[in-house]
Amino acid sequence: MHRKLFRIAAFLMMLAVALGAFGAHLLKQLLTPSLLEGYQTATYYQMIHAIGMFIAGFLYKQYHNKKMWVAGQLFLFGIICFSGSIYLRVILSFAGYTSLGLFNLVTPLGGVLFMLGWLWLLLSISSKHGEKQPNNE
Repeated sequence: MHRKLFRIAAFLMMLAVALGAFGAHLLKQLLTPSLLEGYQTATYYQMIHAIGMFIAGFLYKQYHNKKMWVAGQLFLFGIICFSGSIYLRVILSFAGYTSLGLFNLVTPLGGVLFMLGWLWLLLSISSKHGEKQPNNE
């Protein structure tokens, strides 16, 4: 399972760098300052939480505690909801959509998933139940 988290996290990191460069070089002239700031926040949070997925994967590999897998999944779905909704908002703004209604609730849901991911990781680390002792080789 940890390899799957590593692969997804690596892909998300690569994508964040590509989207960040795209925003810095191409979208800067096209977006309003508010949209550009949101876009930059989306790429930053995507990077931070992809690193969180790496951490969850390393900890899962070390301790084989499935709670760490859940933390990685929470980070993944947080990225999809938080960053994905901001990227989509930028795309839709080019299509002329200004009012997105309930769609705007997806971004804060992603933030909640990020917080739950870090909380779940915290609870996974502090739990003694189901832990495997690390190899001291």
